[in-house]
Amino acid sequence: MTYQGQEDATRDRVRRYLKENYSDPDGARLSAARLTELPTDHSSIVELGIDHLSYAYHVGDKIAEAAGLDWVEDGDGDGSDGSDGSDES
Repeated sequence: MTYQGQEDATRDRVRRYLKENYSDPDGARLSAARLTELPTDHSSIVELGIDHLSYAYHVGDKIAEAAGLDWVEDGDGDGSDGSDGSDES
């Protein structure tokens, strides 16, 4: 299960949320350098979120939108969808 970000925003929580839920538009996972750069480049979003006691997911989603990041569907980075291939409903 990926980090849902349902805690008050901090820089570390926002970075964790972005790391586990977003990728660059080319599909590459976000590097450590990129995860440091994003909250710095969008510091006004981070500071506003912290000041207003927003959840980390809200701040992370705002940064991702501003930076043009893509949502990672499986969230665990292994390329699987978590299913075993069966079609049970």
